[in-house]
Amino acid sequence: MRADVRWLPTHPPAATPEETYSKVPTHLAIAATLVSTALLIFSLRIYTRIRLLRFFGIDDCLMLVSVSP
Repeated sequence: MRADVRWLPTHPPAATPEETYSKVPTHLAIAATLVSTALLIFSLRIYTRIRLLRFFGIDDCLMLVSVSP
């Protein structure tokens, strides 16, 4: 009885586009857009409360503490 030897490729098969495409730049762009939009809205709220309404409540203080690093 003879063992059958199979041919083995010397290099791996080419990667498909799904394997080589990275979604990291897209995710970073989405995250940066959402964070900057949230900070803009927060800044406008603080500006409105301080300059226009002249009332800065405890909720605004808590928001300010939560945003600061």
